[in-house]
Amino acid sequence: MRLMSRLQITAFGAAGLLLVLAGCQTADRADADVENAKAAAALRSHFWLAPSADAVAAMTTRPGECLAAAHDADTAYLRNVGRAAFYSPFLFGGQAARGGLSCDSCHRDGRGNPDFFAPGLSDKPGAA
Repeated sequence: MRLMSRLQITAFGAAGLLLVLAGCQTADRADADVENAKAAAALRSHFWLAPSADAVAAMTTRPGECLAAAHDADTAYLRNVGRAAFYSPFLFGGQAARGGLSCDSCHRDGRGNPDFFAPGLSDKPGAA
């Protein structure tokens, strides 16, 4: 039996995320899944904080999502699928997934993150 490559494993992880999301048939269930993804993203955020950042404040406070309300159940469901992907590190795959880097790392709740810092890429906090 041949071992899967890292790329295949990452693709499998992303596909698994999509299958889980596809199984969420109601907006309420998708809302709960998004809240769980947001909580996990908050825990992973400490990997991407500038050394000068207040880690406790950065991990326990959020600016609030800038997202319009959905007008029907189908739109709410699709919006929640997108939100869950936004908070998931599997979207980028590879090293980013292993390091817990998601869209939310740089764009906390869809806004800027002045505390984001990627060693070797950022010259100052909030930039990459």
